[in-house]
Amino acid sequence: MCGRNGKLMADPIDLTSQPGPESTPNPNASAQQVPEAPVGAANVLNEAVQPPVLGGRQGSAPKKKLDMRLVAGAVLIVAAVLLLGYSFVSQSQPGEGENLQAAPAPTPAPVTQMENNSTAAVENITVAPIVEIDPFAGITPRSVSDKISDGQFRVLDDSSAQLKVYVIKDGFADSILVNKGNFYMLIDAGNFTPADKFLKSMNVSRINVLVASRDYEGAIGGIGGILDSYTVDEFWDNNVQASENSVAFVKTSGQYAALLSKVDAKGIAVKHPQAGDNMTVSGLTVTVLNPPKNRYLGNPDADAVVLKISNGAFCMLFLNPTVQETENGLIGTGEKMHCDVITYFKHGEGRPTASLLVDDYVLPKDVIISVGPNADGLPSPTTLTRLSLKHATVWRTDNQTVAVTNDGISSKYTIAQVG
Repeated sequence: MCGRNGKLMADPIDLTSQPGPESTPNPNASAQQVPEAPVGAANVLNEAVQPPVLGGRQGSAPKKKLDMRLVAGAVLIVAAVLLLGYSFVSQSQPGEGENLQAAPAPTPAPVTQMENNSTAAVENITVAPIVEIDPFAGITPRSVSDKISDGQFRVLDDSSAQLKVYVIKDGFADSILVNKGNFYMLIDAGNFTPADKFLKSMNVSRINVLVASRDYEGAIGGIGGILDSYTVDEFWDNNVQASENSVAFVKTSGQYAALLSKVDAKGIAVKHPQAGDNMTVSGLTVTVLNPPKNRYLGNPDADAVVLKISNGAFCMLFLNPTVQETENGLIGTGEKMHCDVITYFKHGEGRPTASLLVDDYVLPKDVIISVGPNADGLPSPTTLTRLSLKHATVWRTDNQTVAVTNDGISSKYTIAQVG
């Protein structure tokens, strides 16, 4: 187009009549859509690129009309840059469906001599074995002498534990279990089967003291089985051996002799309690009232082991191994005899006269009689009447085992039939 002065001028571009970039096909464009150029970049181009004015007066062309071909070229350049960047990123990352490949593990460096030496040193370290500490190390063994007061039990002290005494239903025989914490004492076992059954029901596996009160089948008949079935730490007997002297001839039974031989063969510590002896374990004191130092050497019941146990303010007297004739000797020991609970003289025997010891010294509230079916009419009706007149409650083992429990502090106790 010619201006007024005959100079050529560029035709003005009508922006409204030009096809937009969206309607102009690009034969070089790939199937992948090209990202649009940022709006800010197009604005910069629109302002920076002005159409040249040929021979005309500067500023005579409209300012807003731009050469869209230059704009389109700039847009294509930006798009190409963006496409090139996108292709680079897409090549550096796995596409959909592709698996990531783990980087190969580095080859370990060869072990040096120093490392070999260090490994050998670690392998050669010797770990010291764990040594279990014996809580009873250094104690004086119970076998140090035959006196019950000498030596210490391998029993952890448990003075706060309850005292439990069980006068076992053992037929026409005697058997008493004394328990305080981890300490167990079994006094007699006339019949093995019922005694064993009861011990197993109490989960007893170890007996610290096993007492054979005298040479009498109703006391020792089952002790041989007890020795074979349980761990026994210590054995007590009245030390009346077969002997002949000016006073009497004492002949021990074959059963008793066999029992003593078995104890010796098993290497069990033996103690010979006599009146005046005592010992304490876990707060429980055991005091011996009989036999006397000078044995009677007559009726085995006269030299029987008679014990009193004390726990706090509570005490219990075991008279069942002996007979009423020995009561003067028991009183003569000077030991305090008043106890709320006792076991009565041999199976509840009857005597023409009442017991001075029971009626005037002991004054029991509860009396336990070890008895079972028998042809002797025991317990004696006379004895039962006398005890009733003294307001004592009578408990019998021909019905059930009798259990006595004390709290270990006060004189209070409970008594009941069990099993």
